Amino acid sequence: MKCGRVFPLFGLVTICMSLGSCGSSHAGPTSPVPVQLKITTLSLVDGTQNGAYNATLKASGGTLPLRWSVTAGSLPSGLTLSDTGMLAGSPGNCGSFTFTVQVTDSSSVPQVDTATFVLNIRDALGIATTTLPPGTVGSPYHFVLGVSGGAAPYTWSVIAGTLPQGLQVSTVGDISGTPTDAGDSTITVQVVDSYSAAVTAVLNIHINALGDTQVLKGNYAFLVSGFGSDQARWIVAGSLVADGEGNITSGVVDRNALMSQPINVPVTGTYSVATGNVATLSLTSSGASYSATFAFALSANSDGRIIEYDDSTGFGSRGSGILRKQDPNAFQISNIAGSYVFGITGSDSSGFRAAIVGQFILDESGNIKEGVCDINDGGSPGSCYFSGAVSLVDSTTGRTLSSMQGESGFTQQALYIISSSELLMISIDSVQDTGALLMGGSILRQSNPGNFSNGSLDGAAILYDQALVQDFSDPNTSQASVGLLSFDHGSFTMTDDENRGGIETQHSISGEFTVASNGRAVSTEGGPIVYLISQNQGTFLGTDVSVTFGTLETQSAGPFASASVSGTYAGGSLVPAEAAVVDDIALLFADGGGNAGFNVSSSGPSGLKNGLVGTVSYTVATTGRGRFTNAESDLNGIIYVISPTRFVVLPAEQNGGILVFEH
Repeated sequence: MKCGRVFPLFGLVTICMSLGSCGSSHAGPTSPVPVQLKITTLSLVDGTQNGAYNATLKASGGTLPLRWSVTAGSLPSGLTLSDTGMLAGSPGNCGSFTFTVQVTDSSSVPQVDTATFVLNIRDALGIATTTLPPGTVGSPYHFVLGVSGGAAPYTWSVIAGTLPQGLQVSTVGDISGTPTDAGDSTITVQVVDSYSAAVTAVLNIHINALGDTQVLKGNYAFLVSGFGSDQARWIVAGSLVADGEGNITSGVVDRNALMSQPINVPVTGTYSVATGNVATLSLTSSGASYSATFAFALSANSDGRIIEYDDSTGFGSRGSGILRKQDPNAFQISNIAGSYVFGITGSDSSGFRAAIVGQFILDESGNIKEGVCDINDGGSPGSCYFSGAVSLVDSTTGRTLSSMQGESGFTQQALYIISSSELLMISIDSVQDTGALLMGGSILRQSNPGNFSNGSLDGAAILYDQALVQDFSDPNTSQASVGLLSFDHGSFTMTDDENRGGIETQHSISGEFTVASNGRAVSTEGGPIVYLISQNQGTFLGTDVSVTFGTLETQSAGPFASASVSGTYAGGSLVPAEAAVVDDIALLFADGGGNAGFNVSSSGPSGLKNGLVGTVSYTVATTGRGRFTNAESDLNGIIYVISPTRFVVLPAEQNGGILVFEH
């Protein structure tokens, strides 16, 4: 019995012990193993400079609370990361910022995870266009509103006011149409970017009535040079009197050509203004021995660029040049006496390109003295000396004749007085009868004559030139270049851009130079010969086979930016170096923010283009070098800013000549 009782007890005890043993293994709570800590935020949304930014970094797993910190890289200024993972603030600078964050949990053995992010801070959304170009009733209008910062795509709309009748704005900011009513309109435009940020601007637009003929009134002189249907050079110069009502009441024209005899005839004509200061002009002589139509664009000072504009087929006569407002008070020899520099281009009797630059003194008796020059005839450079005289000045037209005697013989020219400091010149000898050069160009008064030195070239200047390539691999191809020169009392550095038959290249050179007291400057590098008019300003001639000819202009103080090109500019092509060059005149309206509207008329191998309107975008570096971008425009190319009121364009097209623009 006792055994029988012991067993159950023993068994009970055993069981209890077993239970006790089980119970002892669960005597207290055990901490669960934490889930692995992992940062789950994969990327950050872009921010905007000076705008509010707020993003929360997230992680899964780990033991709360979590603590966040930046362990590598740096946040944009104005942003901070809190312990709780809140990235907030107002970023003060733009760019892409790479940084590494770390999150740490609260486990007894803390878990850590890291992640690297790239945060892009973009420019604040803004409207770059501050003013709209004027339009003209009945003329097509086209301008693209400019935007800065934000993120594309952008959506534009007019939220207050109305555009002039006939115009509309698309969602991409293109204002276009043909205005029907003259007057002023004020609109509020809004642009919204892809992040739904929105900004507005109030803009004014003026629509002119049909062309104002008053833009051309008074005495004007012009010189145009180009090529005829026979591909031979011609030059025409003249003086006109415009009545401000669309009529040329009187005038005189000299025309000379490689393949025809020179003429001097009185002319009358008409003109009409199509849009802004762009106009067409038709001239004819009483005996119909001369007639031509021109297009021109005038700057604010009534000077401008002019092209022949009657070759509808592309197989006729084309050329370009300058139009200048004359001062009749200067129409006497005593008022033009002084020291002058001249630069003229044209052809020899065989049709080869020729150019001459030089300097002379004109006294009050009309005597031309101490004439010196450098010539390049078809790649054969040389020096020359001359003297001569000027006849009485026509008090109505400002025309006078000059006769000059040099080593090559006796020559005659017609001079047209523009002012007491500027004249135009055209040779009037028969090329066929005498074998004389056919030449034309400008004569400019020197400042501080006889006192030039190496210090007369000091600081920054812009040069631009054209040439006619004559090598066997690429014959009769137009070449043009524009560059920036830096002078330092006897030394120089230059960087330039060149377009040779549509192929763009860049060059950099340096060297030394010397300047004679009469303003003649030569480089030790064997480069062009410059005749100075004033400080950092002159005309120059290359000694190369391509007969490079160009202009040097002092550059105003920088630094420059896109805002340096702002307002309305009139411009056009330089005299073409060969027949295939497209001759342009244009009005351009730049908003200072990198966008510009244009109106271009041109004459080229494909015929005439009348009032082509469009827009270009542009950028300008601190040096003044920049670029116009519009693949379908003759203005597509490189620009160099001479001053905020003047710049030059080197077109990218194959047959493009340099264009000069001025307020």
